[in-house]
Amino acid sequence: MLRLATWNVLAPSYAHQSRYAGVPPDDLVASTRVPRTRRRILALLEDADAVALQEADADLVSWLRDEAGASVVHAPRPSSSDGVLVASTRRSIAGGTGVSGDGRRTWAAATIDDMLVVSVHLDPEWPQRRLHGAAQARDLMAWCDGQDAPTVVVLGDINAAWDSPTGDVLRHAGFESAAAGATAATNGTTRELDVVAVRGCAAVVVTPPGLPVAGSPMWLPDAVIPSDHAPLVATVAR
Repeated sequence: MLRLATWNVLAPSYAHQSRYAGVPPDDLVASTRVPRTRRRILALLEDADAVALQEADADLVSWLRDEAGASVVHAPRPSSSDGVLVASTRRSIAGGTGVSGDGRRTWAAATIDDMLVVSVHLDPEWPQRRLHGAAQARDLMAWCDGQDAPTVVVLGDINAAWDSPTGDVLRHAGFESAAAGATAATNGTTRELDVVAVRGCAAVVVTPPGLPVAGSPMWLPDAVIPSDHAPLVATVAR
């Protein structure tokens, strides 16, 4: 049994007031928000065997390795300042990374107790803007199939609800996801964007983040959740 967590931490380079009109400036400024974020990550690392993070920039990766004492598998995103990672302070981890066929997104994976734990951050499915999360999900599934792992856990921000074209790709590949409800508040509205999806596991129990039902008015970050996503914590039993 593994205790896992996932969190899109909102990279500082994206935390602009123009994107978060309903958020007080003090909750966006890096000098306030970054320490809050790091304290929350430390709590997750203490609680979980491994933590998947998205929108992790180079400063966060360095802090995890040098100050938090974490073992990290990191996949920077091409032509961007952020990326995804899997980190643990409970054990030394190793794994691999992959990139979507369009070169826009990456994933990082670590093998923990014979489980392949994969941190992902996909595009939304907005073809009119040349964003194709479902196509990236197919690339991710092909990569996972190539790892020959009996148990796979995909955690992260798929920028879509489980009942979506992107979620369909994972379901058709044999993944199941426990209901987590709304996991983020973007553009002033709560949304279902993050998943813990498993294949080859007997059970997964996700602790809901406690946000209002999807579609409710809400702005994040705030003093309690210093990102526009709330962390998800899950227990995965083989």
